[in-house]
Amino acid sequence: MTRNFEDSARQIVVEGFNIISNPRVFFILRVLAITQNAYICTIRFHGGSQFLGPFETRLSEISKQKKSRVILALDTIKSREFDLEQARSFVQSVERYIVGVKLGLPAFANLCQETKRLIQSFPELPFIADWKLADVPHTNRLVTQKLLKLGFSATIVHAVVGEDSLKEVKSVADEHSAGVVGVVAMSNSGASTLNSLFDTLLQKCVRAGIKCFIAPATFPDIIRKTKQSVEECVVLSPGVGAQGGDSKLAVSAGADFLIIGRSITDSENPEKQAQLEAQNSWR
Repeated sequence: MTRNFEDSARQIVVEGFNIISNPRVFFILRVLAITQNAYICTIRFHGGSQFLGPFETRLSEISKQKKSRVILALDTIKSREFDLEQARSFVQSVERYIVGVKLGLPAFANLCQETKRLIQSFPELPFIADWKLADVPHTNRLVTQKLLKLGFSATIVHAVVGEDSLKEVKSVADEHSAGVVGVVAMSNSGASTLNSLFDTLLQKCVRAGIKCFIAPATFPDIIRKTKQSVEECVVLSPGVGAQGGDSKLAVSAGADFLIIGRSITDSENPEKQAQLEAQNSWR
């Protein structure tokens, strides 16, 4: 059973934990099998398909523990800029109700190199870099490398740039066991041109090996079509709250996680609001 791991599996699952196939993993499993004089019977093979990676698995495990699907979008606090200590204090206040943090360019403009210190302050939370990368392959690779060195667990990339750029980002992410989230649609009303390309963008992501997507809560049909089109994918849905998206409708359509920002960050009681959003996301 151990002699043809490389040929028969793209990914293995051991006792419920997903492990992306690589030479080190296979070597360790071979040694384990030999020393225990037994077949590795807890491994399930998934030949020929791409399954979920460490980032998506980590989100799922945290979600089940906390009974929440909420990813905090931290761009401002009370519609204002913030420093490192303010960011730390805010994330700490809502940490028990969120499964991850999405940081965009507004946050990075505030924190710059202190972004790394913020991420290091919360080792149990995945941080997602929301730069919406949309450049040529070489530049996308360089930016992704920089972001992952800061400690991000995943990066968001625009699918419209094409498979060559998507593959560069995915390649770098795989080297760091990080995730890639492809934008196949957006939540704002003016995104009709981009959203009309949804099917094409989705397939570009899939061909690049990406199975985690941004599909907006403001358009539940797009969420539903994404889940129907791609087996075992993960959908992150922005647009709940301030943009008018409904968390229950989004989850009902198939959203795995909800990206929520201003409803929490602008709230008079962020902790209570985060708790409410978590409860609504889990029902």
